[in-house]
Amino acid sequence: MNHLVSIEESIKRILETPLGSRVMLPEFGSKLYTLIDKRLDQAWRLMFISYVFEALKRWEPRIRLRRAVPKTVNDNGEIIISLEMEIKATNETYQTEVIYATA
Repeated sequence: MNHLVSIEESIKRILETPLGSRVMLPEFGSKLYTLIDKRLDQAWRLMFISYVFEALKRWEPRIRLRRAVPKTVNDNGEIIISLEMEIKATNETYQTEVIYATA
């Protein structure tokens, strides 16, 4: 189970890091920051899902993402993301929720 905690922490770090914000690794992170202050409509939802898949495919080699669903935006501006993935080392399907903090 320890590796699952490590994977969840990695996912959160990848998604919350804006592209270009790391001097030594400017390609690291996701484009999710570009969606802040955008209207939460169907286009926003599709871009959100696309950016999650794009970032995790590139930066988290231990998983194969199957599904990403932005579920809730709470009063703090946090988005709960429901993820379904396959752990490559074991070929097991794993589901989790990650909180993406926009601020």
